[in-house]
Amino acid sequence: MKSNPEELKDRGMIDKEELIQLSSLSKDELIQYMQISPSIRSACIHLLSKQFHHDDDYTQILLNQLCKETALYTKIEIQDQLSLYGNVTMMCQYLGKIGHNQYRKLPQRVSLKKSYPLPRDIIARSLAHMNISHFPDFIKQIPHLTTKQLQEAVDALGFLCFYHSELATSDIEEMIYQMINEYHNNDLIVWKLITCLSAFPHSYTFLNHLKKIQKHPTILMEVERSSNLIDR
Repeated sequence: MKSNPEELKDRGMIDKEELIQLSSLSKDELIQYMQISPSIRSACIHLLSKQFHHDDDYTQILLNQLCKETALYTKIEIQDQLSLYGNVTMMCQYLGKIGHNQYRKLPQRVSLKKSYPLPRDIIARSLAHMNISHFPDFIKQIPHLTTKQLQEAVDALGFLCFYHSELATSDIEEMIYQMINEYHNNDLIVWKLITCLSAFPHSYTFLNHLKKIQKHPTILMEVERSSNLIDR
């Protein structure tokens, strides 16, 4: 059953009339109005992003709101605007810190889809859809991330390389190999890094090597899945 307009507004769907009414507000007023109803919050975030995304505090304002936001469509609006305009360095600091949908342990099964899995972490999801001109900034952050942050960053890395083949360079491939070796005792990171390799056609030999040395059944299933995607 379809939701009615008021129910959608309660979940944060932007209302065009409210958007027009709020369009003349100043930056400070938009920030202040971000404490009202879900649809108003979404409209303010939309307008703030269009008008003030060049400001130094823009990304932090959205991240602060995302940390406490409860409305579905408002969360999506923040995520979309961060993908467009967010400061990558600031965003990376929030990887693994917002929400509770991230993987905490290896699943028993791997994805059956032929597409790349959408990141479960909301910041990783925003990074996965960012303009690829910011990809170098993202790569620069990876060596400085904590293990918890890296677990989510890897999802964005693989997603970007899978859907933008020009990003799947030999340097990035080598970086993934190095991380697999460095984090060989962390099954969750290794599993996600193997998923990344599905974006790299030349990783087939390395994946075959992993079949011989890996023992965890989920990781072995992911090795097989990545190999099959490369074979497509």
